[in-house]
Amino acid sequence: MYGANDTMPVKFANQRPVAYAAIYSITDTIVKEVADGETLDMAEYANKAATIRGTAYETLDEQLINGVKFIAEDLDLSAKPEERFTISIVDQNRQPIEGSIIDLGKDATYTVLYKNAAGETAATLTVLVGDGGEITTPDVITRDPLILYATTVTGQAESELPKFAFDEDESTKWCPGGNAVQSQLIIDVGAYYTVTQWDMSHAGVSSDGSGRNTRDFALQILKEKNPTAEQLADVNFLTNDDNWITVASYENNQEDRTSYTFTEAVVGRYFRLNVTKGDSSSLWPSTRIYEWSMMGIPYKEDAGEVDKSELEDLIAEVAGYVESEYTPDSWSSFEDALNTAQEVVENNNATQEEIDSALSGLKEAKDSLIKRADNSELSELVNAVSGYSEDNYTPETWEVFEKALEKAESVLADGNATAEEIADAVAELTAAKNQLVGRADKTLLKNLIDEVAGYTESDYTSDTWAVLDQALQEAQKVYEDLNASESEVANAVAALDAAKAQLLKRGDKSKLSALADKAKETLESEKVYTQTTRTALEQALDTAASVLEKADAVQDEIDSAYAVLQAAYDGLVDITELTALCAEGEAVRAKEAEFTADSFGQFVAALDAAKEILENPNADQEAVDTAAKALSSAGENLKKSGESESLAGLLDSAKDEDLSKYTDESADMIRDAIEQAEKVIANRGTKEEVEEAYQALQDALNNAQLKPDEPSKPENPDTGDNMPFSLPIIFVLAAGAVFILRRRYGQE
Repeated sequence: MYGANDTMPVKFANQRPVAYAAIYSITDTIVKEVADGETLDMAEYANKAATIRGTAYETLDEQLINGVKFIAEDLDLSAKPEERFTISIVDQNRQPIEGSIIDLGKDATYTVLYKNAAGETAATLTVLVGDGGEITTPDVITRDPLILYATTVTGQAESELPKFAFDEDESTKWCPGGNAVQSQLIIDVGAYYTVTQWDMSHAGVSSDGSGRNTRDFALQILKEKNPTAEQLADVNFLTNDDNWITVASYENNQEDRTSYTFTEAVVGRYFRLNVTKGDSSSLWPSTRIYEWSMMGIPYKEDAGEVDKSELEDLIAEVAGYVESEYTPDSWSSFEDALNTAQEVVENNNATQEEIDSALSGLKEAKDSLIKRADNSELSELVNAVSGYSEDNYTPETWEVFEKALEKAESVLADGNATAEEIADAVAELTAAKNQLVGRADKTLLKNLIDEVAGYTESDYTSDTWAVLDQALQEAQKVYEDLNASESEVANAVAALDAAKAQLLKRGDKSKLSALADKAKETLESEKVYTQTTRTALEQALDTAASVLEKADAVQDEIDSAYAVLQAAYDGLVDITELTALCAEGEAVRAKEAEFTADSFGQFVAALDAAKEILENPNADQEAVDTAAKALSSAGENLKKSGESESLAGLLDSAKDEDLSKYTDESADMIRDAIEQAEKVIANRGTKEEVEEAYQALQDALNNAQLKPDEPSKPENPDTGDNMPFSLPIIFVLAAGAVFILRRRYGQE
């Protein structure tokens, strides 16, 4: 392009009007076919200024300014500017080209600078040859990027906005505001670049000092290669960590300036500076970025690597879309995007960036299509309410309805109405229809008022009567209101009917009171009950007392308390008898020697089992009664042990006897009698058992037969009778009187 809007005017000699004498900026791209080996002398364009100027002025020949011709009569359109220019040319890699002639035989991008005698740039011209050539020299890609998102805290200074991070001036900075030690800054650099270097200037480059340098931060690129406009405008999408890839990062940075050189290819267009820890100072901590700069090379994919499949699939998907089904505006945008996409697909030289751009545009246009709406629901609704009469409704509600109906009819008549407009009309007309208030019939309300007016307050609980009384008063007001609507009357009927239904009659407490008295008497008696069942009865009695004291207690509440109290009463476990038996049993336990071992062992087992039942808080009456019966029976079965001194004396004598002199049969009988006597003594046998063992041992000794080789039986001890081993056992046994156990235990 030759010329630029911000260049200085080029002065022409003796020409009027001087104010309009300037270099003409060519805004349209000039396309030129070139032949092999062709060159172009850029110096000749400096001499075409007058011609360009004249061509532009020719269109203004008849233009009047305040009635005066804009172009002077003597204007020389062929005049050339007085100024002379120097020319400098650089290629796409900012490498200088000698002279003013450029080679059109190779792909390259030439930038021509025209400078006047003062060294000022008067104009520029960019010449693109072929595909513009490969850019191999990195350049700054962060000049004036598009800020997509930046953390902002209330009170951020105007002099610390995000743009100051990219002004190539270390005296300015971006600071989100106080306490923003975690922050994000997201930018779009306009195209995809292969990033070669990332430079950051921190607080240490200024008077803020190195103590406020950013500590932990990372450079990230967007995962989504072709984000939609909606995604790029969505803060939640942009700030979601899952959508970003970290390509470089610093932790606990102490440097005033950081510079990161990429050794592996990093390609991106959308970048995020993610600060997880700004400065760590105690006073006004925040994030302070004085400069964010990146170097890069425009990224171009090889023609052989382009992928049109997704774009082709999308074109195939929308091929069946019908224009008549969509609104004209949305279809026009869609059609333009579809035509562009088809052109890109048909272009064998299309770059991946062009393909991706066409894909993104077609997606957005597709998503923005607006269907021509189905108005059948609205039409049916309008027809349904068209017969409504104003005479049947209150003026206020009819006015709202009438406006909604007029709007609905207008939308029906609009062939371009959108689905949203139709839906709004349906919703508005439906709401207006539903809010219509008819003139009310109060017959039912009057009958209900008359009915409840005869109720007696003392028959019902205070709370439910208060509800009825309030509803009755409100119903009376509605009945007396001549302007009451149908819905108000219906609501009053419903409220009064509900208040009537919730009335609760006061209950009959006589049965509960009688049972409570009976339970009190039981608890005050001398009988003993398990603590668990006694506590249960006491708690049930407390509940019953509360219900009896409650003036508004209802029958269900009274019956419930009665049932609980009756169950607790019936569940009492009487341990009076078992407690007494156990106490008496403990006294017997101390007299073990007075009873036979077997009967005493059975008694102790029954006593221990009874005590275990007593100690069991969950024992029931059956278990208690069973234990009492078992203990009583064991007590009754206790047997007094007999006097065994005589038996013991005889046993000692028998043991001293030499049994070898007796026949084997006699010796065995003596041994058996000795063994039985020992058992009776060990078991503290009864009087009968002692006498029987004594007699058996005495008989065995007296009836023993000497072996045949013995001359004669041994003489009995000189006792004066024929009973050498008899003792006055009867008298000894008689000395042990029968033991009489108190009340229950032993033999009477």
